[in-house]
Amino acid sequence: MSTQKDSWRTIATYLLLVFGFSSVFYFLVLKAHTLGAAGGLYVLGIMWCPALAAMATLKLNGRNLSELGWKWPSRGYAAKSWLIPLFYAFLAYVVVWITRLGGFPNHDFMAQLVQRMGLPLSPLGATALYILLGGTFGAVRSLASASSRNSRRRSVSPARRSLAVRCGLAGTFPC
Repeated sequence: MSTQKDSWRTIATYLLLVFGFSSVFYFLVLKAHTLGAAGGLYVLGIMWCPALAAMATLKLNGRNLSELGWKWPSRGYAAKSWLIPLFYAFLAYVVVWITRLGGFPNHDFMAQLVQRMGLPLSPLGATALYILLGGTFGAVRSLASASSRNSRRRSVSPARRSLAVRCGLAGTFPC
């Protein structure tokens, strides 16, 4: 009976922390009257709340963060996670270019980037800066967003984490 009581206490702690953390961001979104406020950072904060609550719950219960199961995948899985999306994107672009539904480069988009960047740059320079910033800061933001989803999936029921391991898909699909 003691372990069941501890489990319920852990679940209650987690839910209260999720509620407490996310309430701050929900308040900010409601106050701003839009989900796009702060460049979407409020929504990103909401996405991280379950992960932060899971980490805080583990720490409050004297458990290690390593119980969340975070680790770098083997080289084969890491390579596939990069190459498969690139392959699918390549196929889509080939179809668009062959059917002439689009072209490369998109001169209208490049001209808009000059205005968006707010710097006296050529269209090529603005595009290069956009790719550089999007590939660094945008990638960090996307990684943070993806990590929060992965943490949420793993933190919902830490005791049942072994299901994802048994499926052999931990970190790949929500199984």
